[in-house]
Amino acid sequence: MEGLVLKNRSESDLTWEQTAVEALLQQMRQLPKVPRKTHQLLEHIEQRRIPGADRVRQLVIFTRYADTLAALHRELCSRLPRCPIGTFSGLGGSLRRAGEHKPEGMDRTAIKQRFVAGQIDILICTDAAAEGLNLQSADLLINFDLPWNPMMLEQRIGRIDRIGQHHEQIQVYNYLYQNSVEEVVYSRLVKRFREEISVSGELQFSLLPIQPEDFEDFAKSKDEPGHIDEEELIRRAKAHAVKISERQRLTEFPAQAQKQAYEQLDAEAMMQPLPASLDSIWQVLSESAQPGGYLHALGARIESFRQGEALSLDHVLQFPAPALLTCSRALYEEGLGQEDRRRLHFATYGNPLFERLLDHVLKPTEPPFDAIQQCWVERRPLTALQVGGERLASVDDALAAGQVDEQPITLVSRSIPAIYPQSDQLGRQQRVLLETAAAHFANKKLKEDPDTVKQQIAEFERFQADVRTRPTPVVHFNCEVPDRNAILALKNKLLWPIMNNDSAIMVDGDPLLLDVVRALLLRQLGEMKKHARTGPNVAKALRERARNG
Repeated sequence: MEGLVLKNRSESDLTWEQTAVEALLQQMRQLPKVPRKTHQLLEHIEQRRIPGADRVRQLVIFTRYADTLAALHRELCSRLPRCPIGTFSGLGGSLRRAGEHKPEGMDRTAIKQRFVAGQIDILICTDAAAEGLNLQSADLLINFDLPWNPMMLEQRIGRIDRIGQHHEQIQVYNYLYQNSVEEVVYSRLVKRFREEISVSGELQFSLLPIQPEDFEDFAKSKDEPGHIDEEELIRRAKAHAVKISERQRLTEFPAQAQKQAYEQLDAEAMMQPLPASLDSIWQVLSESAQPGGYLHALGARIESFRQGEALSLDHVLQFPAPALLTCSRALYEEGLGQEDRRRLHFATYGNPLFERLLDHVLKPTEPPFDAIQQCWVERRPLTALQVGGERLASVDDALAAGQVDEQPITLVSRSIPAIYPQSDQLGRQQRVLLETAAAHFANKKLKEDPDTVKQQIAEFERFQADVRTRPTPVVHFNCEVPDRNAILALKNKLLWPIMNNDSAIMVDGDPLLLDVVRALLLRQLGEMKKHARTGPNVAKALRERARNG
């Protein structure tokens, strides 16, 4: 190996290399022992010290690299011995308790619960914590280094900027070295595009018009293939910005339409009450854990905590580790006490411990338990239990019925309607209907010779607003479809009511149909050159789309 390394190298080459390495080592010796980023981090932490205590107000630190996380953890643990410090990464979690030297490995769920409960002051994370983790008890997030995907930065910020955040203000610090790749992308680029693509308020990093591959190309050295300079980065960003703006126009779903859709879904859900609620589940569990109850006989007990109650199952299921079940959202969010290392589970369907408990309770095989158990194993839905002459459709019904000993129990199965996939023919006719509707409004509502697409569609948007203000927000219009018979054959399955009307069909359109029509008009206008964007031309192109299907 040594011979291969030295092959074709002269003595002068080796002397030059030795001098260069020595110069590099000399520069490294002159570097401060604490990096500037770490020094800045320590200053920010010092500003958050709690008077009269060795603790600091909670904060979250994000880094891209596990090695950086480990280095920061060592540095902070040595400088803040009385401050509880946690880590959260793809390898799991750890907690260095106040006054201790060695961190304790811990489940990541337990780390989250302890942080929200205020038992951890500083949480150092990699991007494994950037999605699905609620850390809203903190009001400061520090990005020690920045990801090359702007969307990931937004996900990091979303860990504390979320529903449940009780601080009036939150702060986010991004650590950047001046003139670094990150500084160019996240500082200069944001300034240049703030006015161009910001919809409202501050520009979100997730809307930053740059792709990870652009970031990587800009970071390459000048000799590497694919390297781009700052001007090329700006040019690419502008091209991405145009595409972002176009996608926003095509996919825009107005707030009023969203509100109506959510209200309809909520009304439908309210019409189908759940057979079991958290309150009824807890009532069944807690009553069974009382003296004389089935779970109490097996060893289950109710334990009380500051935020709620939990069911201890240590001696019931031979679970490998001590565990508890709770229906209290507050207790589950805060977790158990700092010294309590048992695992807390939420009593809901899908939780493995809760389902294991149900399996255990349904273990007897005598009638009618064998049939009930089979339904549970197959996850077959039931409408009700018929107990004697009484129909029990929910847990609350069963609790109100009291004792049902020696009464015949019959299972009332729920019929599950077959789900048929939408045929290609139905999907095609839905699209034909929408495109011909868009062609109709292109002829009627598009402004001629406008300077911009926004001006051209302004009259149609005013018409949309007018329809929404009507007592019955419906618009009737004739639609000349390519194949009227095919549409009429499926009229009972289409999303909007239609009627046969001489040579055309009449459509009853609602605000949702007009929203789709607007998106189709914008898409078609975006594909046409300015001089060709007349109402008749747009209508013709949309009719051709419908005809060619």
